[in-house]
Amino acid sequence: PQVTAEARCKLVSWLISVHRHLGISFEALCLAVNMIDRFLAATPVASDCLQLLGVTALLIACKQVEVHAPSVRELLTLCRDAFSRRQLRNLECLVLRHLSFELAAPTVSFFLEHFSQLRLEARGADAVEAEDAMSLAGVVAELSLADYAFVEYTPSLIAAGSLGLAD
Repeated sequence: PQVTAEARCKLVSWLISVHRHLGISFEALCLAVNMIDRFLAATPVASDCLQLLGVTALLIACKQVEVHAPSVRELLTLCRDAFSRRQLRNLECLVLRHLSFELAAPTVSFFLEHFSQLRLEARGADAVEAEDAMSLAGVVAELSLADYAFVEYTPSLIAAGSLGLAD
């Protein structure tokens, strides 16, 4: 109830810039946003703790899909040291418990890669052209992550729409 669509948009937009700054995969970003949305659907969160929830979800997602997750210190520094290591670890445990450790989810990233591969194989398209379309579709999909209006659409539909727009 405390989190508005605008506050969620600001959080996800900030996470997108963090993902770019740290060189984190789009898959980890998508998974983090999915975890945030599932957590917010079940648990009220004060607006001053949204940034902590964002970096916590990003840390959990990176532990799932990245070879080298960013350090806790690095993530807290990006929050301008507004939170402590203990707060992050406590929220990490809370998120994991509320999600019942069910972290995997279908994401826009998965479907973008899957649909791109299918298109490449079916059409025998130029690999460079397919890579360009995938890059542009990724940017469109990133924008959809931040906009609350897209929450009602499935990741596969967003991926297909992003690729269609990229074409």
